[in-house]
Amino acid sequence: MVSGEKKDERKWVGVRISKAMMHQVSEIIEGHPELAYSTPNDFIRDATRRRIEIIMEREMVARANITALPDRVESIIEDAVGEGLARDLETELRKLLEHIDPKKDPDGFMKGVKKILSSTFGPTMAETIASRIISESNGNSDRGIEV
Repeated sequence: MVSGEKKDERKWVGVRISKAMMHQVSEIIEGHPELAYSTPNDFIRDATRRRIEIIMEREMVARANITALPDRVESIIEDAVGEGLARDLETELRKLLEHIDPKKDPDGFMKGVKKILSSTFGPTMAETIASRIISESNGNSDRGIEV
């Protein structure tokens, strides 16, 4: 090794996927240049990263202070959008609570919250607000943390 070079300590693994799946990946790469995947490896790394994020978010929801979740949702929504719009969203939240008990189904509850938020703010902002709710329910008040 030349002086100043660092050894690559990442572990590389090969992944086998069916020809049909590989064909679908190639079609997506070719048909959607806006996604900026230059190779199937880029696509598969991104897909893996996204799946890891989903699993980690579920684990954070499971560890969250479930009893405080509805109150945190209301508080964060009001903080993010102001009192007027927050009242409308809180009405939707109450309807959600009639159908889903966050203590029994925290994952389903957060999916419902994201759906409510998505209808008003779009999916990206809904994810950001939901991440903040989960982080703060886990006792993390750092607003820069995202799931």
